[in-house]
Amino acid sequence: PLTPHIQSTGKTQLPVIEAKSTSRDLIEALRMGIVHDDLVGELTFGREREIGIFKSWLKNDQLGSMFLAGEYGSGKTHLLTYFRHVALENGYAVANIARHSQDTAFWKPNQMYSGIAQSFQYPTSDGRRGDFLGYLSSLADSTTALDQHMYLGGVLQSLRVGELSSLR
Repeated sequence: PLTPHIQSTGKTQLPVIEAKSTSRDLIEALRMGIVHDDLVGELTFGREREIGIFKSWLKNDQLGSMFLAGEYGSGKTHLLTYFRHVALENGYAVANIARHSQDTAFWKPNQMYSGIAQSFQYPTSDGRRGDFLGYLSSLADSTTALDQHMYLGGVLQSLRVGELSSLR
């Protein structure tokens, strides 16, 4: 069951989007036993209670983190993929990391950051999904308010003058 945990959080509201994939991508995902991101909205059913809790949580700025737990094979990954879909449809930026391997160990912050940056998506104004570098680029183009930020300031300034084309 889902259990919301109350904690403050910041949410960035962004435009709504639509994404498109090839038929081959969709079939390959189903062959592997997972639902492709672009089909998850149409192929999620029977989880009205959990979906209702998530949508309420998404609308409430006073609620922070949410914890999802369940038995092996109970549909946690599918449900998280659906939640990602709903959040993107509602204009939120999303990122996820897989915690089933040593690739993203909590005690290795660089790996955690890398996992978040690589999976980061946000809805763009033209109906596509942008990545982390695209988000930072649009932020650099739209504001100078973060130029003094100890971590982002230099990155945003470098993006503005064309000195940064990758986050590696």
